[in-house]
Amino acid sequence: MWILSPSLDSLLFIFTPLLATVILIPLARYFPSAEFGAFLLAFFTFGHHFPGFLRAYSDRDLFQRHKAAFVLAPPVVFILAYGFARFDLHGLLFVVFTWDIWHVLMQQYGFLRIYDAKAGRTDKFTALADRWVALSWYLTLIAMSPHYSYNFLLRAYFSGAPDLAPAALSGIRFWLLTLSILLTVLYLGRETILLRRGMPLNWRKLAALSCFLGVTWYLYVVYPDFTVGFAVWSAFHCVQYYAIVWAFNRNRFGRGTAGVLAFLFRPRLGLVLLYLALIFGYGAINWSLRYIEPGFLLDILAALIVTSGTLHYYFDGFIWRIRDLDTRKTLSITEPKSAFHRLGLRNPVILQAVVAAGALGIVFITEILWRADELEVARRLAVSAPSFGRAQRDYGDLLRRKGRHADAASVYQRAMELDHSDAEARHEYGLTLSALGQTDQAIEAFQQAVSLNPALRAAHYNLASLLARRGDSSEALKQFRAAFPAGDPATLRELEKDPAGSDVLVNVALGLIQAGDRAEARDLLERALTIQPDNAAAHLNLASALVLSGDFSAARIHYVAAARNGDPSVRRSAEKALERIIGR
Repeated sequence: MWILSPSLDSLLFIFTPLLATVILIPLARYFPSAEFGAFLLAFFTFGHHFPGFLRAYSDRDLFQRHKAAFVLAPPVVFILAYGFARFDLHGLLFVVFTWDIWHVLMQQYGFLRIYDAKAGRTDKFTALADRWVALSWYLTLIAMSPHYSYNFLLRAYFSGAPDLAPAALSGIRFWLLTLSILLTVLYLGRETILLRRGMPLNWRKLAALSCFLGVTWYLYVVYPDFTVGFAVWSAFHCVQYYAIVWAFNRNRFGRGTAGVLAFLFRPRLGLVLLYLALIFGYGAINWSLRYIEPGFLLDILAALIVTSGTLHYYFDGFIWRIRDLDTRKTLSITEPKSAFHRLGLRNPVILQAVVAAGALGIVFITEILWRADELEVARRLAVSAPSFGRAQRDYGDLLRRKGRHADAASVYQRAMELDHSDAEARHEYGLTLSALGQTDQAIEAFQQAVSLNPALRAAHYNLASLLARRGDSSEALKQFRAAFPAGDPATLRELEKDPAGSDVLVNVALGLIQAGDRAEARDLLERALTIQPDNAAAHLNLASALVLSGDFSAARIHYVAAARNGDPSVRRSAEKALERIIGR
């Protein structure tokens, strides 16, 4: 009746969604949201592709049976991924995004069928009932999630999909919810009838389904931080995958067979840890993207990541099917007569490839014919989701980057009205006000942003910049240190990428000099010159700091540079200083 055992099944399959939420959601409070989400998505979501690939290319029988797919699919998908990215086409991402929904649902549906099959319930009607209830509710929760539906529409609009009016989106949500409730009533009614007729209640299946849907509702719809919520949701999906792959391979290769899989999937704690280390090592490929500069290597790795996800969905569609005789034997499931290998287009290897190729062809054509630029897509999303603050904020971001600051300000105001806790919107609003010359209002917006999210370093940095320009050096220094904490050189290296960072560093350094902290001031001025080597003000102030420290020879070099690069006032100040220290 169990895949592993009552306790392990409860931990790894049935109640995994609940346990992951209870453990990871409190843990997320101690880390920045984006960093925590990126970590889980790299080492869990991307990493969980590895177990499937391990079996595909290490199980000799499986490889020989599907050799053509395993050999041809990787280069074909990689070429498509690189080509689509190279020409700024989004159709492949939309197909993969949609495929992910089906892939996730089929994994959960697979657990339901395993527990039913172990209980002897293999009739077609029960299987269909499980599939439709799970499918309807999962699609309903996706539609009800403003963030998930926004991401779906984002990819759809980039791929040439027509606009979806707000009323249409509301109607889809209403009818999906109605259908899900109706199917659930019929589903539970049938289970009640069977129970009265003596059929035992399969609580394992019902608990797994209820836990999956309940936690999905909480993380997708209720939990306010979708970045963390989706990453936690993905983490429990991956833990379930690790466990079922381990259980399958232990049963299949643990009976006197030879090879990599037979060695790795023995019931030894050290080998379980090795299995997890290999998964996380594969996930490090995704994590490494954050440390690579834009260029050819980054493009190659990005294409590999898209390829990995696409192959994961494709391979999993046929290597783990409960319908297959070999899979059922390995999982100790009674085999019905219908469990045989289907041929032709009903073969999932061919069927999935045909469907994916057809979908990709359609979105390729629609994107070429009705291609929209980034600003137009953002506008359409803001219209489709007028009550979703994130859609308004993203539209405002693009308007600001295009230089349409007045339009951006009004859009940001709508975003802040919809979501009073959105620190990012207030930060971007502050940047817009600053560009419009409304310095006092911009400072107020930045102050509100850091009040809502003290970890928002960009807001601290921009607030420090405006305060320093206004002459409030002490408060500017406080905000600068909040943006770039001592002992965190990585954040200062990020600052060096900002062309405007040089002037900010100069102004903050002046405050440090006035406060008597000459060593830190010199460090900031040297960083300012790293960003902008001909910054005359940085040369002038660094020379002054060096004079105060008694280093006259080095000061002369920077005074000369200030006199050569500066405007008339800076040049006069540098020349007078040179006259004072001449002969020393």
